Amino acid sequence: MTTMVYQPTDLVGSKRRAFLDEAKAGRARLRDSDGTSIVALSETELDALDMIATWSAERDRLVSLLAGRTDTPTTLELGSLAWMHNLDRSDHVEFANELREALLLAWSRKDGQPIRDTVHAWKVTAAELADPVRREALLGRFDRQTFVDAGHTRDDGATVR
Repeated sequence: MTTMVYQPTDLVGSKRRAFLDEAKAGRARLRDSDGTSIVALSETELDALDMIATWSAERDRLVSLLAGRTDTPTTLELGSLAWMHNLDRSDHVEFANELREALLLAWSRKDGQPIRDTVHAWKVTAAELADPVRREALLGRFDRQTFVDAGHTRDDGATVR
């Protein structure tokens, strides 16, 4: 397949629409008069590529940080992932695994949404676990004697047990 390489004059001439259509469909190449090659692509794809690069590096750093140790990394060691400081080591491993899957989906779809969704869900989880009361409710031991049936409320406002 031959790839069309456009010249700057093509952008003011009749080939302008073809250049834009190629950029939307994947990539369009423009060679400047000094020989510099410029590639145009959709912002969505560029965003996905940026996210994939950033989160691949973050995931690799986390996996390296966890390798060969059984303790939980410190906030300082987590660096830009410091929002994970309330999570334990097994959560860090699970996050890395889920992020790997999100990265593959983002790459195959050329869309960063799987990464955004995964990171957001884990940030929400980390925030919930930062609150000691919520942490106990979510991770604490269940004791039937501590809990009572709340029942449900009828249309007239009365509680039924």
